[in-house]
Amino acid sequence: MTTRLFSLFSWLPLTYVLCFTLHSAAENTALPTLETQRARFQAAYSAIQADRLNSVPHHTRSELASYPLYPYLEQAYLRDALSDSRKLDANTLAELDNAIDQFLNRFNDSPASDKLRLAWAKSLADRQQIAQLKTLTNPTQDISVDCLILTAQLTGPLTDAQLPLVEKARTRILTGQNLPDECQALVDLISPAMGDEYATRRFALALDAGNEALATRLITKLPPAQQTEARTI
Repeated sequence: MTTRLFSLFSWLPLTYVLCFTLHSAAENTALPTLETQRARFQAAYSAIQADRLNSVPHHTRSELASYPLYPYLEQAYLRDALSDSRKLDANTLAELDNAIDQFLNRFNDSPASDKLRLAWAKSLADRQQIAQLKTLTNPTQDISVDCLILTAQLTGPLTDAQLPLVEKARTRILTGQNLPDECQALVDLISPAMGDEYATRRFALALDAGNEALATRLITKLPPAQQTEARTI
């Protein structure tokens, strides 16, 4: 087990799987002071912002595992690894997915998880990992993550059990605000069955929200009889 983990993390950022492996050994060593951890955290975080993740030694990462802000470093390491996912073989990618899943399970409600959750949802969608994407939770109700999950859940033949998901999807796309790019697939999936309702309701919502740019873009999607009138509003 330990050999497998170290083969993965010879290039992959430290994860909690590795932290757990190192935990028993760490108990027998002197823990760094809070001041030392703070200084190391600041140095590591600066490296992250400068896109120099590889400059942070693995032993420094393990020493920071008990630091209160450590999850923010961990999610940055995992997001960096995920950004190179197209270069990974299937086994290594599966281990990365597992590491991210463990992190999100442990820090599901933490703000530190937000960026990683979205990055992973996009990656799973790109890789057509529908089954895993369906199980992803979204405690912050991030609309981008919601759209990706709903698209996965509603792909394929619909059943009566999925009707609440359809209604949730309708609520998500019927808005007077601009939708993120991650919602376009959901719009393409749901709006055809809504007929003219999608454009007419969203056009009205955009006007109510004062979103003239969106309302203007939606005019061409309105029924022909309404387009002329809409251009005079």
